Amino acid sequence: EEPDVKDLSCGGLEKYCEMFAAAYRALKADFPDIKVGGPTIAVHYDFMDGFLAYCEKEGITPDYLTVDMYTRTLEEIVGNLAKCRKLLDRHGFYNTPVVITEFHLEPSDWKGRTLDDFEGFFTSKSAAFSASALIELMDIPYLDILYYYAWAISYYSIAECLQPGFVLRPEYFG
Repeated sequence: EEPDVKDLSCGGLEKYCEMFAAAYRALKADFPDIKVGGPTIAVHYDFMDGFLAYCEKEGITPDYLTVDMYTRTLEEIVGNLAKCRKLLDRHGFYNTPVVITEFHLEPSDWKGRTLDDFEGFFTSKSAAFSASALIELMDIPYLDILYYYAWAISYYSIAECLQPGFVLRPEYFG
């Protein structure tokens, strides 16, 4: 999960690549039809480039490439998808699909924030962003799979759309 983020890292790019290669080879040896991919980066495409260079050098072809995209603009999502496709192609992985594992309206700052501080995160603004992103991403030829991970956020957003001015909060659900 986001090995490019320092707080979530398992030891940096080199350690991640070694771990991935070991897991990939072991899983493929015992279960040749299984799909193995990753690394689900958050924002550091230099990490992705290093990961793909390592895979190319080691003769490992990820079955898919995963990324998380929290942003304030649809253009950034589309641009980041293009970066992923270009990186895959540059390393010879022309048939490796791109998967967005998480996407959502990003808060302007993640540090030191509580859930109540995320401007628009639990509001109709979030629902509108998510709906717009889904519409925009339907026409992107280099996006193969899209997951909307933030189920609770979409629930809160829909609830607010149904009852303007009322915002559900996580504590309401225990």
